[in-house]
Amino acid sequence: MKRAMRRVALVAVVCVACLGASKPPAGFDWHLPSGVRPPPVPADNPMSAAKVALGRRLFYDADLSIDGTVACATCHEQHRAFTEGNATHPGVRDARGRRNVMALANVAYFAPLTWAMPSLTTLEEQVRVPVLSEHPVEMGMAGREQAIADRLGADSCYRRMFIAAFPKEHGAITLTTVAKAIAAFERTLLSFDSPYDRYKRGERSAISDDAKRGEA
Repeated sequence: MKRAMRRVALVAVVCVACLGASKPPAGFDWHLPSGVRPPPVPADNPMSAAKVALGRRLFYDADLSIDGTVACATCHEQHRAFTEGNATHPGVRDARGRRNVMALANVAYFAPLTWAMPSLTTLEEQVRVPVLSEHPVEMGMAGREQAIADRLGADSCYRRMFIAAFPKEHGAITLTTVAKAIAAFERTLLSFDSPYDRYKRGERSAISDDAKRGEA
């Protein structure tokens, strides 16, 4: 029932993405202001609008957790710059959390990605941590990777979206393609239009005189 309710809540976004998923993307526009370079992208996971749309849906889908209660967005809350207000967040079945939830705004530029695991250098690798980790348990899917493929493959919209996002892989639904799609979406979580950003680009009225004195 919980899974059904979550899927209903996403119908407006998902249906639009699914209807457009069969059209091959003409290219990818980062929508960045002048002077800001796009973030680095791995050669084996090029950006595409179809891949980002798929990654967005997966980011909000709790079916990536063992009991259907935890999605990426459960901890990385959009209205909090994709972090949350607690010191730690429990995993599935109330498993005790050990890490503070990092904000994802501009995460595509981070190096390293986390202090806890500095050896992780790509978002594709990082996606596997909450899905498969056991210390702490977050989404609880260690050893159950096939269940992810089975769940997503049972959804006709997902099947079409994977085909559009990964044509060279013939739409394969695996943890690898899931991670690549989520990573592509996370690379679009860019923040370069704050009042201070606009001020530094020459919009002198974007911040208050008090803020200017604070900068000085």
